[in-house]
Amino acid sequence: MNYCDDEGFLVGAQKALENPMKAYSKMESEIRGCSQLRCSECGQKVLHFEGKTPKRIYTPQEMKVLYHETGLQDAVMDYEADPLRRLYGCACSWCAISKYPESCLEMRLDSGPFWYCSGHTHS
Repeated sequence: MNYCDDEGFLVGAQKALENPMKAYSKMESEIRGCSQLRCSECGQKVLHFEGKTPKRIYTPQEMKVLYHETGLQDAVMDYEADPLRRLYGCACSWCAISKYPESCLEMRLDSGPFWYCSGHTHS
């Protein structure tokens, strides 16, 4: 199992996500987002949606229901179109990233959600 550098990266809609089979290395020329993120709080896989941002703040209790019952789908979560953003969410938290990639390690240090690369099967 291989892991992305800096516990994985979150990227906006204009950047690519890493192939689920391959981990991202900072030795590569362009940062790509991790497609295998997991949350240390709720233990769930982090889902991602390109070009969306929520219209309101959701509580951890609401996120849990939305995640488990609908997979954070449009019909339930109130989204707004935003071509620069990528929405990430788990069963307890969410964030919308636009232009600048953020490492999960930096977000954890900034008291953001504790998401991390859960591993890729090939190098």
